[in-house]
Amino acid sequence: MAKKRATKKKATTPRGTDDSGGSSGGTGAGRQARPWGLDVPAYMATFSFLGQFEGLDTPFAQAGATKLSALRYWNEVGDGSRRTAAKALALRIDERFTEWLGAHYEAGIDFGSAISELFSVLESGRTRTVKDLADTADDLYRMRREAD
Repeated sequence: MAKKRATKKKATTPRGTDDSGGSSGGTGAGRQARPWGLDVPAYMATFSFLGQFEGLDTPFAQAGATKLSALRYWNEVGDGSRRTAAKALALRIDERFTEWLGAHYEAGIDFGSAISELFSVLESGRTRTVKDLADTADDLYRMRREAD
């Protein structure tokens, strides 16, 4: 019996958005940029996780602009080592959202596509920010207390 491979599925336009603009990444390329704030559960969850496990010590208000390369996983040893660390961190983030926080994948998202999207952002840590990662998480996961 052949095993099914997880395929990367892009969500169409995420809920509550239109195709007129966007942020710098994540699954919702057409998503309108949201301000970094406490009203988005995925922003709080990402900030909390990075503070606990990745050495993010910037206050919340400024944390969204922090480059991912400032976090513990990022290293200058070489691309192979950095890719391994980014993949491991993507797995830990997915576990945090799905197991600890009880989030579900958004429509069209599965485990494989979630890891791929998170890894893509983490791998680009020199140019991507905590907000980029949080936006991606917001597009991938449906939080329990999230409004429609």
